[in-house]
Amino acid sequence: PKALDEILAPLINGPISSLWDVKEVVYSKMPCAYTENDDKSLESNNEETAKKLLQFLQSFMDSSLISSVGKEKTDCFWSHVQKIPGNDPNMLKGDWMATYISLHRTSVAYGR
Repeated sequence: PKALDEILAPLINGPISSLWDVKEVVYSKMPCAYTENDDKSLESNNEETAKKLLQFLQSFMDSSLISSVGKEKTDCFWSHVQKIPGNDPNMLKGDWMATYISLHRTSVAYGR
């Protein structure tokens, strides 16, 4: 994930820094929807939970992988990844970071 200073750089040092004032920043780890929740049905079916986590990973990684190495190699990659966790969904779990930025517009850009 990007570090907080990387996320804020355009607002603090970039060409639009004079247009915005950063009022508040919340940078936090989000719980895994499949392994860190109160839904006992997911906990009782590790195989199904691992499958859902794999599908979640594929949903945002496939476009980059396919454009880089092609569909055939991407499918091969996922077949190998599918073997890694067995029935332990925690093997596919990741830390997802969320950044919420509250901004105040300080001025209007001219020439637009």
